[in-house]
Amino acid sequence: MGLYDDIFVSCTLIDMYSTCGSVEDARFVFDEMPEKNHGRVEDARHVFEKMPKKNVVSWNALISGYGNHGRGIKAVELFERMISEGMVPNHVTFLSVLSSCNYSGLFDRGWEIFESMSKDCKVKPRAMHYACLIELLGREGLLDEAFSLIRDAPFRPTINMWAALLTACRIHKNFMFGKFAAEKL
Repeated sequence: MGLYDDIFVSCTLIDMYSTCGSVEDARFVFDEMPEKNHGRVEDARHVFEKMPKKNVVSWNALISGYGNHGRGIKAVELFERMISEGMVPNHVTFLSVLSSCNYSGLFDRGWEIFESMSKDCKVKPRAMHYACLIELLGREGLLDEAFSLIRDAPFRPTINMWAALLTACRIHKNFMFGKFAAEKL
């Protein structure tokens, strides 16, 4: 219907198609969005862009869509393209790509992305990012490292962090850490 130039419609369509499992259609909408602004139109009260370019929300929606459907490699590739095109990721971007790595078993890449958050992108990891990484470490059976991450977090561990460790302990039958995590939870 020609509404791709409306940023809100486009982002909503990306999210809707992704949620429904049609990531290819979500990608089509994303690809149809303009890369750059095509000029400005001014009126007496507002200055607005005729064709809004892709923004962090549109990138996040597609990265999340790929991740939620087990396509972590595609999510990471899109994340890397986002950065290479000069788009600045936010905390939601990192949560989406870390979750994508988690669901797809991309341990090494997830760890690298977590480390790059504050070092390269100046985004301070939040508890939800730590919980994602703890879950990723737990899936790999690295319970000592997951526990160390909780212990050394720069804030009080959250319920989600302890729950991620507890789940990993159940999977790997580590009753010592499991009992401790359950008590903390």
